[in-house]
Amino acid sequence: MKLPLNKIAALAAGGALLVACAGTGTTTSESGSGPVVMSTGAYSAYQTYTSKADPLVFALSQDGEHAYFYFCQSVEKDCDEEKYIQTAIDRCSSRGAERCYVFARRKAIVWRDAGDWKPATAS
Repeated sequence: MKLPLNKIAALAAGGALLVACAGTGTTTSESGSGPVVMSTGAYSAYQTYTSKADPLVFALSQDGEHAYFYFCQSVEKDCDEEKYIQTAIDRCSSRGAERCYVFARRKAIVWRDAGDWKPATAS
């Protein structure tokens, strides 16, 4: 028996966080690159994302101010992260003037050459 996905939305970091549902590689155009520093709100969202049992994709604006993420809520773990990449990018981008890119897939950071991306207030 398949259980429906439970979707929960919350606002944080000037962007929305959406709970949804797992796959493989991000293309070059989807991943961010270059130095970025997360705002404290985006960093808080990232900490929430990485605390989930099955995080999927975390999108971040080039200026580090806006974020949006998905994680899997399916009991059967049949989620497909490929379905959520563009939606996470689009929803993150809709929160501000900056275009968003994929910062992390699952718990791996895919943003190239991010530098010291944590805000100064992060420990």
